[in-house]
Amino acid sequence: MAVQKQTRVWNGMTVESFTDTNTGKIEIKTPPTTGAMGSVVEGVKLAESGKDGKWSVTESEYFRRQYNQSQKEQGKQPVSAEEFNKEFYSDGANKFNNDRAAVLNNKDNYDNEQEFKDKAAAHQKNGIPLVKNPKTQKENNSQGQQISSNEGKGNEFLQGLDFGTDVSVKHSTQNFRYPLGAIPDLGYDFVQFAAFEYDPGGLTDSGFAFGGRRETVTLPIMPSIEDTSMTSWGSDSMNFIQEAAADVAGNALNSVIQNGGDVGKILQETGANIGSVAQELLNKEELKPAILGYFAGQASQTNFLARAGGVVINPNLELLFKGPALRTFSFNFKLRPRDADEGDVCKNIIRSFKKNMNPRRKGGNIFLNTPSVFKISYFFNGEPHPSLNRIKMCALTSFRVGYTPDGSYMTYQDGQVTGYDISLQFSEVFPIYADDQDKPEATSGVGY
Repeated sequence: MAVQKQTRVWNGMTVESFTDTNTGKIEIKTPPTTGAMGSVVEGVKLAESGKDGKWSVTESEYFRRQYNQSQKEQGKQPVSAEEFNKEFYSDGANKFNNDRAAVLNNKDNYDNEQEFKDKAAAHQKNGIPLVKNPKTQKENNSQGQQISSNEGKGNEFLQGLDFGTDVSVKHSTQNFRYPLGAIPDLGYDFVQFAAFEYDPGGLTDSGFAFGGRRETVTLPIMPSIEDTSMTSWGSDSMNFIQEAAADVAGNALNSVIQNGGDVGKILQETGANIGSVAQELLNKEELKPAILGYFAGQASQTNFLARAGGVVINPNLELLFKGPALRTFSFNFKLRPRDADEGDVCKNIIRSFKKNMNPRRKGGNIFLNTPSVFKISYFFNGEPHPSLNRIKMCALTSFRVGYTPDGSYMTYQDGQVTGYDISLQFSEVFPIYADDQDKPEATSGVGY
């Protein structure tokens, strides 16, 4: 399991990366091609980064020609050598660093737990960008500098607890794509579902910090796309008696804040003060019927004022903000494999979603690990879609598979069903805040 292969479409150009978990080295190559007599020709190495995290382009002119060819297919202008170098080191290297870190931070890419802890710690110490030390919970930023991923999380008391060993589950960083072919070279815009390990110490309110990367599924964008933003509002009331009591309590607490004192004693005195306020209200002739009727109703558990006088105390009803709400997203896809290879891809996609939405058991069956979380992204010409919404980290809450498309059971000669209908229901882990709409990834489109 030392070398892990990943496929990425960078600015419309499809490349493959190979990350060595032993050394931390990553190589970027072109996809393999078919030569004479059907032989497979290995891809050309384009760039590499060693255990120190520094990048070098090995075939700069060839790399740039291939890059410009992909730009031409997208209707874009070719770039000069200087422009290409700037594009690679400012954008490409960062994305490939993400891919490498996803491999090195994933314990499933090592032979055992101890090897993961030892080698990931060494990679973090060597300064490989975005790698996390599982022993100390320290991680490197995008420049390879050490930061603390758990700083300010308030869960230090859990650091030394042993929750048991995970029951072995085989995850990978493979990208399952349907239909087969080099997306977007076939003309597809696509949606990508990238699964990540849930990291209680790394997740933030922005939803962009997470654990090791797991499987990724890439599918063509479906016909119906929408998002619904919601906030929670509710009715609230405060009659004049409640308002007077709130004033007394508020003044007492404000006195504690301003002057100090025994909080318990002051709260006891607050009850006596409320009684004195009620007495003052009773001394007002115009309020006496309302107060007597109100407390008579409280004592008898009836609406005494309405029954006796046909009136009610004005509740001063108002709609008040209660809090944010979490968004949900639904996706429906029709998978229709055209051959045995696409049939295998469809089955891998279904199995991947099922595996990542289910919890992982720990030894002894006392604890369960939180299932994977998903980063959902829309792409246009291999880049984040400029006109569709952004989505924070999500949990897959429901996954349905239909094995009889159009209500008919049919299979090919090898037993492969003719199609699958899959439906997915996601819920964002964190709510959307107003400042999220000003973040760089949101201002390039319609926001979250």
